[in-house]
Amino acid sequence: MNDLLLNRRHLICIGFVLATSVFLFVPISNVKAAACTFASVGTSDFNTAANWSCGVVPGNGDDVIIPTGTTTNMSAGPITVSTVTTTGTLNVLTQGLLATSTITISSGGRIDVGTGVVTSTGNFVNNGTLTTSAPTNGPPGILAVEGDLTHSGLGYFTTSRLKTRLSGSLNQTISGIASFSSLNMIKSAGTATLTTTGSTITINNGNDEVNGGFSTTGGGTLSLGDKNLTMTNLTPITIGAGTVVTSTTGNFTFNSPVTLSGSLGSNSSTINFADSLSVTNGGVIELGNGSLLTPSDTTVDNGSRVTVGAGSYTIRGTNSGTISFGSASGTVDTVSNYGTIAFGSGPTLMKFTISNYGTMYLSSATTTVTSYFQTFSTSTTYATSSSVIMVSNANFRIQGSALGAGTFDPSSSTVRVIGSSSSLLGAGPYNNVIIEKTGGTLTIGSDSDNIPVTINGTFDITNSAALANVRGNTLTVTGTTTNIGTVTSTTGTMTFNGIVTSTGSIGSNSGKTIFASTFQNNGVFTVGSGTATTSAAFINASTTNGGSGTLAIGDAWTHTGTFNPQSGTVKFSGTSAQTIPVTSLNNLDVRTTGGDASLNVNATSTGTTNVVSGSTLAVGNNTYTAVGLITNTGTLTRGATGKIVHTAEAARFSDSSGNQLTSYSIPGSVYFHVQDSNRNLLGGSVETIAISLATDPNAGSDAETVTLTETSASSGIFRNTSALSMVTSNVASLGNAQLELVATGSATGTYLDDQDSGDTTSTTATLTFVAASVPSSGCGGACDPYILKITPIVTQYQEYTTPQAPPVEPPPPSPSVPASLPSTLAPTPVPIPTILPSEASIISTTHSLSGKLIKLADDGNLATQNDSTVFFIAMNGARYAFSNEQSYFSWYKNFEPVEIVSSNALTALPLGNRVTYKPGVRMVKFRSNQKVYAVEKGGILRWIASENIAAQLYGSRWNDLIDDIADAFSSDYAFGMDILRAEDYDVAQAVKSVTTFGDTLK
Repeated sequence: MNDLLLNRRHLICIGFVLATSVFLFVPISNVKAAACTFASVGTSDFNTAANWSCGVVPGNGDDVIIPTGTTTNMSAGPITVSTVTTTGTLNVLTQGLLATSTITISSGGRIDVGTGVVTSTGNFVNNGTLTTSAPTNGPPGILAVEGDLTHSGLGYFTTSRLKTRLSGSLNQTISGIASFSSLNMIKSAGTATLTTTGSTITINNGNDEVNGGFSTTGGGTLSLGDKNLTMTNLTPITIGAGTVVTSTTGNFTFNSPVTLSGSLGSNSSTINFADSLSVTNGGVIELGNGSLLTPSDTTVDNGSRVTVGAGSYTIRGTNSGTISFGSASGTVDTVSNYGTIAFGSGPTLMKFTISNYGTMYLSSATTTVTSYFQTFSTSTTYATSSSVIMVSNANFRIQGSALGAGTFDPSSSTVRVIGSSSSLLGAGPYNNVIIEKTGGTLTIGSDSDNIPVTINGTFDITNSAALANVRGNTLTVTGTTTNIGTVTSTTGTMTFNGIVTSTGSIGSNSGKTIFASTFQNNGVFTVGSGTATTSAAFINASTTNGGSGTLAIGDAWTHTGTFNPQSGTVKFSGTSAQTIPVTSLNNLDVRTTGGDASLNVNATSTGTTNVVSGSTLAVGNNTYTAVGLITNTGTLTRGATGKIVHTAEAARFSDSSGNQLTSYSIPGSVYFHVQDSNRNLLGGSVETIAISLATDPNAGSDAETVTLTETSASSGIFRNTSALSMVTSNVASLGNAQLELVATGSATGTYLDDQDSGDTTSTTATLTFVAASVPSSGCGGACDPYILKITPIVTQYQEYTTPQAPPVEPPPPSPSVPASLPSTLAPTPVPIPTILPSEASIISTTHSLSGKLIKLADDGNLATQNDSTVFFIAMNGARYAFSNEQSYFSWYKNFEPVEIVSSNALTALPLGNRVTYKPGVRMVKFRSNQKVYAVEKGGILRWIASENIAAQLYGSRWNDLIDDIADAFSSDYAFGMDILRAEDYDVAQAVKSVTTFGDTLK
């Protein structure tokens, strides 16, 4: 019977085939199972039939029993049995053992898998020791369980060479204290569940285990329930597509890189990825109230998803899929988002650089940024209505330097900027912004960003130590602004559309500040070198510094504090009446369009005063002191006791063009020139003033009142349009509109400003009484004492001979007057001096000399100098002497044009003033002061305000082009407007404006 049974079992074993890790079993029918107990004492071979109580080597359907005190070693295989129960020792070595039912290691029992494969298609129960003797340089031992796995004994973690597989297709349970060196779940269906109370699945695999670690394939589920899964010192972990790993309250700890294509989730447990995590190919991590920890790099691919409900999280890495946090709270540590990240209602801490290239929804609780948050390209960051974004020593920037600007949708959120070091608030827009910094500078915008920074809600600086600086950009605040710190603009523009209340410091360096609503200054307001505009009420209850820029007041200015005008300009530009409430100004610019700009206090302007057309500066009954120039094309008004105090710029005897004259000869035409800007009250009308002219007793004590008319509607320059004739007389008659001389003397012109009694000016001119006849021969110069003599220009004059008389040149025609030109502006012909009958013989000579250069012939006597003076003959027949060589050479290159005339011809010509420098050719200065002047047509000197301007006009060697003029010649010139910029004077145009000295007399 035993032989028959043995033979039958030999036949059964033919159907047992061992593949690498899979057993293929071919069932044989009509096989009678037997209980086979290993009966050999000591260590004996498993494959020896005599060692078994059943008389054969156990086979398919047999129950194998390894009793206490016995050890058996498999020398051949694979072997298929029904069950295995051991209280002794079973060494599988390199063979394969398949139990079609349960394998049980009882207390005291032991199974050493070796490098073989032990498979239980039923349950596996370990209450003893499960281990492997697989060497580190060979394949691992494998335990494959298709049923329930109970492990309350020893082993698993004692070696890194045992790989445990859950491979059933039905539901499986893992109970006891489950410790694995390696766990592979290759279930195609069903759920593997950790059930034993208090158990923890521990997987502890060596680095030398190439195929170790934790991995899943197929569509099965591993459920921890309330148990923990810890993987320590592992090779990469894979949770394959279709596989579900889940727990209720059990925790997951992954200490190796994890690739997740399946589903990993928990209700309220913690999932900790201590190494890298890649969620790919539609993988899903879903936590209810649990916590997600990914302190290492995390990658979430497109189509994959991570969801944390109401727990907490720590995440870093790159997201191209979807991450949402519900009401969870947590930390984001260096994240680049190309997909969607939605922070929920829990607080979020953002550390290091947070870069959004996709879509990001900020928490409705508090989001704290401690390093750098930026949104790039066309991506968008959304804030919820209740979001609070806390920027702590960090940069919050919706812009990328290379990729262009992203979008920030602030909803009705609030950005709070805190910390003690410098940080950045870039682009925007924002809703509410609160700056609570205790140190450092908050830069709003930057020099490299051309994107406006807008705050659509409120802007509050709530800490006195807070400093906000707008750089190279624009800041626009729609809501109210409250400032107790410092808000300034370096080069940017700040626009406040809401009410601004500042008890700190606010203003600009070289940028712009615009207040479109009420501005209440209870601190320090600085205009800087840019512009500051108030379009609504400006209430200055503390200190305002004018800087060097422009403060434009567009509405009411209430002033109870201090105004420091510095070197800036205050411009009143409202559309209704405005009040000027300050006592001290530098430059005042009035350009109101709907009412007067009225003084309500006595005020002084040390710079310029400008009133434009259509505007009115109303002094009222106050005193307005203008130290600088007044330019008025609008209107100046005064009350009954009001005064405009301003010193006249010029009052002098002149010719019809306003050129200063210090002497007249009979017959003469006397003009008086007054420049007094504050007498120009009506900038749109030509006004008149009256001056008094009187001669001294030697000349006959005549006195006349002359009316001077403004040269244009807003020039502030007044001259008599009709000459006051000067004639010889035996007796002077007062008030007959002509100066009557009885002898040579002087005249005094007196100007009195009727607005300012202190502004009175007197000037004199010499009046030369010409006898009724002229000596027939030269008088050696004694009859012409008022001509300034100079030494011979060069000795070449001594070699001249009298040339033939040049052809007579007719004088140029008088300019015609257009029909539309007002008669008061028509040019007044300069009368040619009356020639006495006895001089008729030289009339033609006089007319032919117009425009010529003449001198007397050399008399051969070096002691006399009359023959060295060169004169220019003007169209009016007068002769003008050159004061020195420098003035001559400003007009001419050499002395070739000079002609010789007789003494009779010379003395027949009335003496004019001296020839002034040609405009544009050289600069001049008087010896008594250091001011350098440019020369303009009409002998007008204009002060060049700086060396830099002189260099721009005349080049780097400008200082070689300056001539000294004796102070005695200062009366030859008039003084015009200062040259404050290079654009104020055109050198080339000045040179082209005249050809001969006669042009400057027109």
